[in-house]
Amino acid sequence: MTRESVADGLRNAPAQPYPLTNGIQFQCNGKAFALSPNVCGSDVIVATTDKQGVLGTYQVLKSDPALFIPPTR
Repeated sequence: MTRESVADGLRNAPAQPYPLTNGIQFQCNGKAFALSPNVCGSDVIVATTDKQGVLGTYQVLKSDPALFIPPTR
């Protein structure tokens, strides 16, 4: 296994769901987030934290990928 074979495997893998996120998927083929090809998804999970650092009130924010397409000249 080489770093090239790992990178190739990531680029060619099908979209996969993040566990426990109700549908958020990631795919590292360079097309998930047009402004940064190394980002594997454009949806976000946000949560609050208490004073002990325990996360709660999870919320999934689905983004519109069209918002992140660079303008053409």
